[in-house]
Amino acid sequence: MPLKTFCPRKRSERLVKRINYTTIKRDLESADSAKNR
Repeated sequence: MPLKTFCPRKRSERLVKRINYTTIKRDLESADSAKNR
């Protein structure tokens, strides 16, 4: 029973981490482009 509630949470955590990583990367890239301009 606990495994069923545990798995989706873990997957969503990984998804959140990936989303955070992509947003941070985009922010860094936009900052770089602003610096280059």
